[in-house]
Amino acid sequence: MSEIEIKISELKDSPWRFKVISSKDFDNLVNVIETYGPHTINPILVTKIDGRYYIVDGHARRDAISVTGFNKARCVIAEWIRNLNDLRAWSFRLNRHGHYNPLELLRMVKEDINAFGSVEKVSEHYGVSSEYVENLLKLDMLDDAAKIMIDKVISIARKRYQFVLEQINTYHLSNIAELEPKQQIEVFEWLFHDIMYGPPNESLVSLPSIYEVIAEIEKHKSKSATVASKVVRNKYRSKEYAENVDHLEFRCSCGNKFHVDFSTGEVYEHVEEDNLIIRKKMEMINAVSDKVSEEAESKNQSKHGARSKKLHLNAR
Repeated sequence: MSEIEIKISELKDSPWRFKVISSKDFDNLVNVIETYGPHTINPILVTKIDGRYYIVDGHARRDAISVTGFNKARCVIAEWIRNLNDLRAWSFRLNRHGHYNPLELLRMVKEDINAFGSVEKVSEHYGVSSEYVENLLKLDMLDDAAKIMIDKVISIARKRYQFVLEQINTYHLSNIAELEPKQQIEVFEWLFHDIMYGPPNESLVSLPSIYEVIAEIEKHKSKSATVASKVVRNKYRSKEYAENVDHLEFRCSCGNKFHVDFSTGEVYEHVEEDNLIIRKKMEMINAVSDKVSEEAESKNQSKHGARSKKLHLNAR
């Protein structure tokens, strides 16, 4: 790969810019450039298509350099990217880590479904699992009002509540997308109420755990759209646990991720790497409670002694 200097004005955005960077991280990047100069940060990865330079990876670096008043940036040419289809695929591969807007990823995947014709071919093209692509495609079932709400929350979270961006992921949204439009809005308002209407102080913001998200989705799935009850805004401040879910994915206090299959009583430890999920059955666990609510009741007892047939779940 060859490195050259290119004028900031000549660097075009990739048509598939989906990565989200917080205002705090961006300000830190600007501070580094102002203090030490643009040559101290990584060069921007670009490609040349039809005589134009498109950014493959490094939009935030380009923007930060521009803000500080410099008119050129060090760039590396990705010579293996020869057309827009290549650019779309590599934009995803190089930017899928960290925080992103799932709705922008949906647009990318839909374009490639039309080009390749199947989920399997698209997943192979992007280097991810078919399940990941299928979950992204489910987002197309989200109501337009729900999509507007997601964009609003991402915009607010980027400026004030960076930790909220972790809740806006494909897994959560794909489950919510299966609800009726009215119920989608209710769940989103419940989930992100503090973000849209809450205090400016991040320490006062409350978000539900993965337990509560799944419980809320399951509750709405079991409702008729015509009898959906009003959501109580503050109820997620006290923990609630789902009783009717067939499985549960969570991260325990030790930092490991697990998958509980309530229909079979089996527990799997899984590692998520490059959007691929590898599950490993836990042979040492004999049984799991049929009801997650019973685990909450045994929480205090578990402090004094572990029960061999109980798994204490401490979701974040």
